[in-house]
Amino acid sequence: MQEAHKNDFAVGALNLRGELPWASLTSSLTYVQHTYSSLYDATPVAIAGGTYANLGGDLGVFHETARVSMWVEDFVLRSSRPGPLAWLIGAYATSAIEKTPSMIGVRTPGGLRTAYRENRHDKVRELALYGEASYGFGDGWTAAAGGRLFETRVKTLSDVTTVAPGVSRAFEGERRFSDFSPALSLQKEFAGGELVYLLYSEGFRNGGFNTGGILPIRASRLTFAPDRLRNYEAGAKLRLLDQRLSARGAVFFDKWSNLQSDQYRPSGVAYTANAGDARVLGFEAEAAYDFDFGLQLQANLLLADSDMTRTNPNFSDTALVDALPGVPDVSGGILAVYERPLDGSLTLRLSGEASYVGESTVSFLSVRAYAQEDYVRGPARRGGLLQPVVGDDLRHQSGGFGRRHLRLRQSLHLWRGGAARDAATPPHPRRQARRRLLTSSTGGRSRPAAS
Repeated sequence: MQEAHKNDFAVGALNLRGELPWASLTSSLTYVQHTYSSLYDATPVAIAGGTYANLGGDLGVFHETARVSMWVEDFVLRSSRPGPLAWLIGAYATSAIEKTPSMIGVRTPGGLRTAYRENRHDKVRELALYGEASYGFGDGWTAAAGGRLFETRVKTLSDVTTVAPGVSRAFEGERRFSDFSPALSLQKEFAGGELVYLLYSEGFRNGGFNTGGILPIRASRLTFAPDRLRNYEAGAKLRLLDQRLSARGAVFFDKWSNLQSDQYRPSGVAYTANAGDARVLGFEAEAAYDFDFGLQLQANLLLADSDMTRTNPNFSDTALVDALPGVPDVSGGILAVYERPLDGSLTLRLSGEASYVGESTVSFLSVRAYAQEDYVRGPARRGGLLQPVVGDDLRHQSGGFGRRHLRLRQSLHLWRGGAARDAATPPHPRRQARRRLLTSSTGGRSRPAAS
């Protein structure tokens, strides 16, 4: 069958800005509505040997939909007086309602019959206070410290109805999560614009409930715990050769505890589980050179050595791989862009890019069928125009779990209120904090067929 997907967003915002004698004020109230629906082939549950083979069907379809409505308020005060001390304090609040019904239909001689349906309703509320203070000691040295204190409440209602041999059931649960995420940094800026820094930061993602499935999920998997990432990093930013060459590099060490991973039940219904603990030791570098005749060359490299340091015995009955899925040892990319003004307002722009992604796995399961060989990607054409992949995008084409890990490191759960804008992705503390440091000196999942 043809698997169809629909994904729509609507966003509205009200922003207020003002100036006090000693600080600037910003208030942002945002409403986000996200709706999507997807159809997947679930024939294995309908034919002989499948869960609903007793219905005499020849085709199965899994249909999931979601409607997420979210209000977000972010209130920030920033110091405006000149001097060595700079600070900000903020308050953040979000209220989200997620309605995610799903169903399995079986085509029988009498027509399409609903064999399984779950109506799930989640309410998520979060309150947070956050702040940061930095002090310039002179001679280019600056130290900064900040933190985010937050509380999140999750309430889940679920009603599952299914024909035999499935088990119909209802569920109601509520959980509360509260914690503190700190961030510390020290940087030295030189007269020529070069910069070196040290950074420590943390990211946090809430836990929740697993309710779907034809049969009740085992008790040990009914809930999943929060996961946390601790990041240690040292890096540098350079401008050389009359400012034509810019380069930056960083060595990082990440400790990920209770890492969350999406898994699938035999019916194809997804659930979230804690795989265990992991660590990632890596090095990343980026460089760009601007020629005087309109050509710019960019390159980046990411080296990562990941290991599972602890395995959750309730995560899987099958042996797991040692490394994180989708995190290759080596990946990188190059990009060339040439621009030349033409007559009038026209500009000629030519670009080309290539990226390399090393060998990795696409699953925690240690079987060869889940291995991902290394590969090279060239330019992609969209709408007849050559679309280059630039900057971080080149480095992040490394597979599902690897992208989640890298996005975790991108979204700092501190400076701008945190993970509610990307609730499906674990908030990683590193890249936004590093980008804030470096710029201050002048940077869907695939579902298997149900079975």
